[in-house]
Amino acid sequence: MHEATPKFVIGGAASFNDGASNSVGEGHNDFVIYEENGKPQLPDYRQVYADILFKYQGFSILGEYANSSATGLEQTFVNEAGSVALQPQQISEYLSLGDASNVQLGYATLSGYAVDLRYTKITPEFENNDSSILMDTKAYTLGLSKYFKGNNLKLQTAFSSVEYGNDTKEFIGEIVLQVVF
Repeated sequence: MHEATPKFVIGGAASFNDGASNSVGEGHNDFVIYEENGKPQLPDYRQVYADILFKYQGFSILGEYANSSATGLEQTFVNEAGSVALQPQQISEYLSLGDASNVQLGYATLSGYAVDLRYTKITPEFENNDSSILMDTKAYTLGLSKYFKGNNLKLQTAFSSVEYGNDTKEFIGEIVLQVVF
């Protein structure tokens, strides 16, 4: 839009799931952990999000942060008999726990071309647990876009380099077509 005056937006959200039984708190009965007497005792799952966006004359900067954590883990057991206690970092094998941040810089020309650079970092809550659902991840992305028909049609290509942990790297190429009716 090439805003003539600076535009600045701050956003935030939070969620609390009382008794989560899914890795991201949305499903049901994907796992069960127990009290000492064999009754299900599911952990509470919290998520907090914050983002900030600045736009001015075709330039944009976006920053995002997310954190997920669990509570209600006292006297919790992985078996119904209540004989095997849930170890503190073991909850990260059931729930996606940790921090994620994303920073994106972009520029769009008046003729409808745009370029974006993005850096993403995911850090699990327990970095020493190789069985954690979340793993240490870094991603770098270059995106190129062309807007048509008053921004109602967008053709975008993106190239990403993703590093999982210390030993796995992946290169991803994408082509996206977006249509607004």
